[in-house]
Amino acid sequence: MASPEAKAGSDPVGGLGLARVRRAWGFLRAFRFSPGAVFDWLRLRRILEGACAVRTVAAGEDVGLFAALRRGPCTPEELRRRLQLPPECLRILLDSALHFRLVRRKGERIVPGRLLRRLWHSDGLGVAFTAYCVANAGAGAIAAIRRRPSARRGEEFYRAMGCAGADGIRRYGSYMAATASLSSQVLARTWDLRRVERLLDVGGGLGHVSRALLRRHPRLRATVADLPAVCEEGRRLGGERLSFVPLDFLTQPLPAGHDAILFARVLHDWDGETADRLLAKAYAALAPGGEVAIYEILRRRELGNAGSVVVAQWEVLLGGTGGDVRTLEDYRRRLRRAGFDSVRARHPVDLQNWGSLITARRPG
Repeated sequence: MASPEAKAGSDPVGGLGLARVRRAWGFLRAFRFSPGAVFDWLRLRRILEGACAVRTVAAGEDVGLFAALRRGPCTPEELRRRLQLPPECLRILLDSALHFRLVRRKGERIVPGRLLRRLWHSDGLGVAFTAYCVANAGAGAIAAIRRRPSARRGEEFYRAMGCAGADGIRRYGSYMAATASLSSQVLARTWDLRRVERLLDVGGGLGHVSRALLRRHPRLRATVADLPAVCEEGRRLGGERLSFVPLDFLTQPLPAGHDAILFARVLHDWDGETADRLLAKAYAALAPGGEVAIYEILRRRELGNAGSVVVAQWEVLLGGTGGDVRTLEDYRRRLRRAGFDSVRARHPVDLQNWGSLITARRPG
């Protein structure tokens, strides 16, 4: 029997049939039905994946993954013990290697793929190719695979991203504005806020996502909660019905008085313990009946994910804040553990996996 979430219209990620047709339609609509724009974006995504492929070859060589597989097939657990890598880092490395067909699964074991065997049996060419990847991947990628760093305060996030200070915040804000240009439109179409009057956008940066929601919902008022320097930059951009409250949401409670709280591409930046604390803060800040929303790219499974997930996992890993690209079930468990119920998920665009919207309510 279908779960309540499924009955509510939460198609499984990567579902088939009518759900996939609807998501593909949404993707085409986002690109104004321009085939050229769609194919140009797919080509640009290949560039992003190419950078991740170079990191995967470099890290696989450096940590000894390829050498271990050359000695024979291994289960992921055997590789974890042999390579002594943090479990999340090994998962990201294996997921990337599977996506780029450097390795493949044979039952429960990981075995070399055709491309990896080609590197081994190409005389000097394979050695040169691997050395080129190691030289061009950057030390940060290899160091991140070996040791999963974590940030505990908001300022550490911007330092980890190389965006400390006002100029760095402006640069990061411009980056987020560009990446949010499509996802915010999708979120605004997907999330029904007709009954919401006051929204708290946690970690909303300069307010780009909130502005998209405000344009679609004339009765809505939004407040962005972020670091003081970020709020100062956001206020300079202006915006009707949009306000900013300076705080470090990692160390301070969230302000009350809102009907809904949004975490848009925020929770993936932080480790599981921190994500749980943030959801608990949201529960405490909401009145009974209030809604929390999470907008994130989701992993479909432990290993064997799409290229967009592989790119996102490397982005999170290199960010140096201890975050993770999680599964829908992971978020469901965390929301219920925080006290929320009526958990629903919507996956409006599947072709590029721009993100999924997960909502839940505080009982009462």
